[in-house]
Amino acid sequence: MRASYLSGIACLCFVSACGGGREPSSLNMNGRWSFSATPAVAFPVNETAMGKLTQNGNSVTGIFALTQFPCAASATLTGTVTGTMLSLQFNENGQSVVFTGKVNSKFTFASGRYFAPSGGCTNGETGMWFATKG
Repeated sequence: MRASYLSGIACLCFVSACGGGREPSSLNMNGRWSFSATPAVAFPVNETAMGKLTQNGNSVTGIFALTQFPCAASATLTGTVTGTMLSLQFNENGQSVVFTGKVNSKFTFASGRYFAPSGGCTNGETGMWFATKG
């Protein structure tokens, strides 16, 4: 009886040391994303961006090809994800556009609002955005 008790404890300790057999969460922003932005007023076209996001901890980075964006043909993206809340920033040739919103619980769809500061090419543009993973 004592030997089986000790072997049970040894097995339990081994499983605990290995993280309890849990797999790391695959729910993150990593992967290819397609963004679509609809300006509120200034520009009457849908702006699209396609690229790959990488998440490391809460930090998100990526490089995107842009279509119909008034300031650039490509942009870098930096930002954070906290739970399902997003705060992202596209840098279009020095013009900053901030995207805030939420990602769904499966990390396959995100949406929210965006805004750019006054002045420069983006000149205070605002609107809605959504993005899909895949």
